[in-house]
Amino acid sequence: MSKENSEDKMKQRSPPRPFPYHTLEEALAVAKALQEKNAGKPWKPILLANALGIKSGSTNFRDITSSSNKYGLTVGTWQSDFITLTLIGASIAKPTKAEKEIKDRQEAVLKIELFNKIFDYYRDSKLPSINDKFFKNMVETEFGVPPELVEECIRMLIENGKFSNILRELQGSLCVIFSETPPELEGLPSSTEGAEEGEEYHPEAPQAVSTQSTSSISSESKPDFCYSWKEQSSTRSIKENFR
Repeated sequence: MSKENSEDKMKQRSPPRPFPYHTLEEALAVAKALQEKNAGKPWKPILLANALGIKSGSTNFRDITSSSNKYGLTVGTWQSDFITLTLIGASIAKPTKAEKEIKDRQEAVLKIELFNKIFDYYRDSKLPSINDKFFKNMVETEFGVPPELVEECIRMLIENGKFSNILRELQGSLCVIFSETPPELEGLPSSTEGAEEGEEYHPEAPQAVSTQSTSSISSESKPDFCYSWKEQSSTRSIKENFR
């Protein structure tokens, strides 16, 4: 029995996999090959595989095209007539603005429902270490990841989080922070833009933003919050009430 057939049979016996086989950065190889070697046009899988240096019938090619498809970078898999680059895939493969690149990477990562749920649960909080047994238990029991895939899932979660800038290192800990700018302030001019010459611009005070999580998981197990914009605003409010 060939090694490839053996791998296929092992996959058939393994439990359902709720996340891709590759990180977003790895899956980008497919989008970049389409963009750089075929001018962003749809390509036959056999030609795409050749451009990637992979056999078109191999497990590696099946997995990486599947991962690229799940992240929303491409449409089609190894069995399709053509594999097509999506708008977000083209944007990430050949970015024109740093802010847009980060936003697109985050959108691609969050297309994976499992990653979306975990990141949303730990939003503005510290993400536990991969060695934290309680975190491993949470990923298995609350998020439904098979026990044999838990560590791989957490490793990929962390790699994708760093690559998309969803995870930031603050005071020695990785924190889940989707945006540094409060939603109600996005798009407003800078501190000087829009002001008359010689005058100082004063934007309106932001309204309160609901931070209630949509997760059904008990909030009792949530970790310490990172010191985010929301906490700074809350602290200022409390101090003002005691003046």
